[in-house]
Amino acid sequence: MEQFERYVKDMGGGLVVIGGDKSFGAGYYKKTPLEKVLPVFMDVPTDIQLSELHLIFVIDKSSSMASSYYGKSKLEMAKVAAFSSIEMLNPLDRIGIVTFDTEFDWIVPITKANERQQIADKLSQVMEGGGTDLYPALKDVHGVLNQVASTRKHVIVLSDGETETADFQSLVQAISASGISISTVSIGKGSHVELMKSIAEWGNGRAYYTDDPDRIPKIFTGETKIISKKIIAEKTMQPSIKMPGEMLQGINAPNLPVIYGQVLTYPKPGASVLIETAQGPLLAAWQYGLGRSVAFTSDLSNRWGKDWVLWEHYGKFTSQMLKWAQRKAAQKRYRTTIDRIGEKGTFTVDITTDQNQFVNHLDLGVNVLLPSGQDQTYLLDQTAPGRYEFEFSAEEIGAYFFSIFGNQNVYADISHVFGFGVAHTEEFNRTGVNMQILENLAAATNGRVLSVDTVPTDLFTGHSGSKESATPLWSYLVLAFLFLLIADVAARKLLDLDRVV
Repeated sequence: MEQFERYVKDMGGGLVVIGGDKSFGAGYYKKTPLEKVLPVFMDVPTDIQLSELHLIFVIDKSSSMASSYYGKSKLEMAKVAAFSSIEMLNPLDRIGIVTFDTEFDWIVPITKANERQQIADKLSQVMEGGGTDLYPALKDVHGVLNQVASTRKHVIVLSDGETETADFQSLVQAISASGISISTVSIGKGSHVELMKSIAEWGNGRAYYTDDPDRIPKIFTGETKIISKKIIAEKTMQPSIKMPGEMLQGINAPNLPVIYGQVLTYPKPGASVLIETAQGPLLAAWQYGLGRSVAFTSDLSNRWGKDWVLWEHYGKFTSQMLKWAQRKAAQKRYRTTIDRIGEKGTFTVDITTDQNQFVNHLDLGVNVLLPSGQDQTYLLDQTAPGRYEFEFSAEEIGAYFFSIFGNQNVYADISHVFGFGVAHTEEFNRTGVNMQILENLAAATNGRVLSVDTVPTDLFTGHSGSKESATPLWSYLVLAFLFLLIADVAARKLLDLDRVV
């Protein structure tokens, strides 16, 4: 996903993300580079009031669930997944756990989610064995949940094998009509993937498939997050236009088509929300770095957005949405000047119409992409007819990119990108000699400032100020030698006289 961020931010590209039950927060986009690019946060707005949730896990414990992966069986991973999901729930929520093979058992009857130790003890006692028959377990879950007074009831079914044949469609549709949703998780190629997918569709839930049991906890926690935090709103909602824009140009519909679901988000500061519902933004857009991104939080399929697909303005709306996000070529009516003095830069742009008339009173901003990769946003001030300026810090060496943006009218709504390069530091622009620095250095070291035009003859002669002082020793050494010679001769003569006597 990091390549999306670089493409939009650094290359001026465009990104359009369409919602769905596996998109935005429901698709694990939160805290990814993709979330940074999009104009909406994927957290649940804090003002949404959540009611008590009843969540039931229906887990296959047939003998095939004993298959081992890296020292852990599929059933062990399913236990970990269930407990990880329970830890995400708040104390007001209720959970139940049903295991099944050819028979089923409520190993954890519906209880408070904060009874974690009791739940863990029950889970640890579950062992693999038997065949696979999902229908009786699902039917009993329906009967139990029908006796529960709650507006939010959800079932997660996990299985790794083929189940006994039964009329699942009628049962699941009846469960769905009771206000209970069902999601399914299929493990491995031996599972009845098509049936599990159909159960999720009939039950207004989500279908997951994996051949890696290590992913089961992530699937369970992700699904629990969707349900417990109400990341998705599935009901009939009437969108309304909040503000006009290029994407809605020429669409004069008094009422927009209804949607039947959307992923819940809320807009970032600086984002433009063009269409919204009672649950939050439906169509949001903004400038990100040198590019643009758009978020449409419902889908455009026959599930949530089926009325939009059949809408007479559908083609115009989608094409204008894509065109708005695309990179735009700079127009001739924008003339820029970028100057740098010292470590300060000035960006000036003159904006005129095709008839060379000044365009005044625009509310414009500019995004500056620095050589270091960081970006800064400034507001442009009008300083003359059609002229807008701002100052920026130009301390870094390298390429600077400037992207003008705004939302006031057709002139401000078009993005334009300009470049500017700083090849070297400011010191290379100075050609003279800084005599003041040289004189200060010479004075501090008792030296002098020399000129290359008049080189002194004693340039390399030391001037320490000391005097030579020495006494010649050769005469004393000669006298000492003569004394020693005479003494040697006398000693020899005395030795010869002794021998004669």
